Amino acid sequence: MRHCWGSRSTAWGSHGRRAWGGELLYLDGARCERLGRLAPLRLPGGDRAAREPWRMAAAALARAGRAEEIASRYADEPAHAAVATMLARGFNAPQTSSMGRWFDAAAGLLGVRRRMAFEGQAAMLLEGLAERHGPVPAEHDLYAITLANELDLTALAMRVAQERDPAFGAALFHATLVAALAEWVTRAAEALDLTTVAGAGGCFLNAILARGLRATLGARNLTMLEARAVPPTTAACRSDRRGSRSACWPAEADHVPRDSRARRRPARAGRRADRRRRVQKRISLALVDDVRPGDYVIVHVGYALTRLDPDEAERTLATFAEAGLLPAAPG
Repeated sequence: MRHCWGSRSTAWGSHGRRAWGGELLYLDGARCERLGRLAPLRLPGGDRAAREPWRMAAAALARAGRAEEIASRYADEPAHAAVATMLARGFNAPQTSSMGRWFDAAAGLLGVRRRMAFEGQAAMLLEGLAERHGPVPAEHDLYAITLANELDLTALAMRVAQERDPAFGAALFHATLVAALAEWVTRAAEALDLTTVAGAGGCFLNAILARGLRATLGARNLTMLEARAVPPTTAACRSDRRGSRSACWPAEADHVPRDSRARRRPARAGRRADRRRRVQKRISLALVDDVRPGDYVIVHVGYALTRLDPDEAERTLATFAEAGLLPAAPG
C-alpha cells in the first residue's frame, strides 16, 4: 500500500541524531521519505520549554520578529530576560518542529496556561475552549507553505496573540490549523498521485483536529486512515515476530520510578544514550492471554512523569466537563 503520512509526533529521524516532529512523510512499503515538516520553533531552556507554554509563546514572538514584546507580555516571569537572550543568541534553545509546541505557543499567547501540571495539558485546555466556543471560519492567509515544503504557522500564532477572547482564539487556531494541514497534505497527495493519507501522533487525540481533517480531506476525495484499536501515540507496544510473550517498549521519555531515590543526572544521560542507540526495553506479557505475532497491547509500567496536584486535577476535570469533553455520569 502506498500512502502519504500526515502530521506525526516528535520522534528521532532516520539518522537517529536529531529530533523530528510535525513531519509529512511518504511511505512506500518499507521505504520512508520525508516530504516536509512544520516550520521549527526554538525551545528556550530546552525541555523546560515543553512544560512552560509561555516560553513557547516567547519563541513564536521571536520567530515573528517581535521579541521585544516578550518583556512586556511576561514581565512577571523572572526568566523572561534570560529567555529573550536564549532566543536572540540561539543558546540553550534547540529547534523543534513538533506540532505540540505550536499548540503550547498558542496557549501561552492566549493566556490559557503558563505552566503545565502534566504533558499535553495546555493543548487539552485549548481544545476545550475551542469546543465550548464552537466553529469559526478558517483564515487562509494565516499560514504559508514554503519552497522547502515547510508549513509555517507563524502568522496564525501572531493573529492569536492579538485576540482578547481566548475561546475565539482557540477556535480560530484549530480551524485554521485544519485548513493549513489539509492544503499541505493535499498538495503532496496530488503531486504523488495518492488517494490515501494517515494521521498519527499525540495531536490526533485532539477531536477537533481529527474530525476536521477527516471531513476536509474526505471532501477532496482523500481517504484518511486513523488509529482505532490502539492510540495514535507511542502508548501501544507490539509483540515480536517470533511470537514470544514479550513486547518492545521505546525508551522515549525520562521515566523515573515513583519511589526512586536515584540521582537525576544518570537517569537523563541513560535516556539520551538509549535514544542514540535506538534501544528498546523488553516487557513481559506473561499475564496476557492469546498474544500472537503482530498483535498490539497497551502496557502500563507503573512509572510517573510528574507529580499530579489533586487540586489541579480537579480544576482540569471541571474544565473538561464544562466543555462537554467528559462522558455523562451513569444514572
